[in-house]
Amino acid sequence: MKLSNRKGMGILEVVVVMGIIAVLMPIVYMIFVDGIRTCNTYRKFLYQYDKVDGVVMRIRKDIEQAAYYKVVYEPDNSRSILVLRYHDYDDTGKEKTWKIEDERLYVKTDLPGAPGSFEEVLGGLDTAVVSVPAAPPEPAKKYMPSRFEKIGDKVILGVKPEATNTRIHRNRNIEKPVITEFSVKYKEFIS
Repeated sequence: MKLSNRKGMGILEVVVVMGIIAVLMPIVYMIFVDGIRTCNTYRKFLYQYDKVDGVVMRIRKDIEQAAYYKVVYEPDNSRSILVLRYHDYDDTGKEKTWKIEDERLYVKTDLPGAPGSFEEVLGGLDTAVVSVPAAPPEPAKKYMPSRFEKIGDKVILGVKPEATNTRIHRNRNIEKPVITEFSVKYKEFIS
């Protein structure tokens, strides 16, 4: 009967394994860190989109229930306002005002005899006035990316959040304003 003498791993084998681990660890670390960064940037993008979508749905509901509306669009003052008036069965109406100003969207509800105050609904909007060149001799048209605007029998809402993803992942932001049209065809305009 022959017995074999097994001593275990030699020092050379341990050094080779440690070298392989030392080469692979930075690669695995970079893949892991990049995965976390990607996850965070997409989370920020989806958060932007969800906030904008929630506000658009709220405004759509308010416009559907309103009987009267008014739009004030002042790109020179970086302000845009949508006023909605409702009427109830007993003819006592309430008024709701949506305002885009100072990079924020505000809403205020006024009840008869009880005026409300503005509360912030969405912050971090891009309200920088942009000049769009026009064909001569007309002057350049000014507009805000985030705005309320009346065009025909529609109220246009443009919402563009400020970029939350910076540096490497700048392209993972809402780049263009989210434009939504609301029909006000059967509503009366407040002059």
